[in-house]
Amino acid sequence: MVDKAVLDQAKAFLCWDAVQGISVQLVALSGVAAYFYPPDTRQCSIVVFYNNEEADCSGALYYLFHEAGHAVQFQMMKSSGTSGDFRRLMNIYKGEERVAFEAESWQLGRSLLEQFIQKQELNQSLLAEYDQLAAESLQTYS
Repeated sequence: MVDKAVLDQAKAFLCWDAVQGISVQLVALSGVAAYFYPPDTRQCSIVVFYNNEEADCSGALYYLFHEAGHAVQFQMMKSSGTSGDFRRLMNIYKGEERVAFEAESWQLGRSLLEQFIQKQELNQSLLAEYDQLAAESLQTYS
């Protein structure tokens, strides 16, 4: 179980320690969803919607790190001059190309989550749960 305090710590870790040029907003709703917005201004934005009536914020935590993976992807593509490809890939609905794109984001997010777990001395089992959600998510793009 992941409580809201860990979600807040993850937000601070990503914004201050791990990924330059992002903003993260945690929005309490009745469900969990997350989005990465490539920057049209100075920075990338991640918005994570989570259910504030549930004690367990693990789903929101995992989506936060997945979307942070997209932020890293975008930064890598921008530095290589292919940021237009990022937008194109985000707009593909299904298929091998989208699966590969999403898989890379899940992997980049996992690396960030590993760093966060080490820094906060959290249970390593969070990685297995993250991997399970990643596998389930990737199936939706096949």
